Amino acid sequence: MRDLQRDVLALNLGEGAYFYVPDRDARAIGAKLVTEIVWYGSVRTPCTFGFLEEWLHRCGFSRVTRRAYGISDNRGLRASTIASGKASSWKA
Repeated sequence: MRDLQRDVLALNLGEGAYFYVPDRDARAIGAKLVTEIVWYGSVRTPCTFGFLEEWLHRCGFSRVTRRAYGISDNRGLRASTIASGKASSWKA
């Protein structure tokens, strides 16, 4: 899943290297963001931690904590499940 808050922060700071889109596909940082989200098609639902936290609480989770890329407090969740691909996963 994309972390939309981090995407916007990178956009606002002008950090084009944050995005995986090569210059041949998009040069402007805003174009890189849109290209990565829409054109590459790997992300259907961009979200924020707040969005996920709210929905997980609605689903009955009592404690939701933010962790680094590939890290989970859920012992039953394998690393390969949460780190299945850099373009579709949370970025650290």
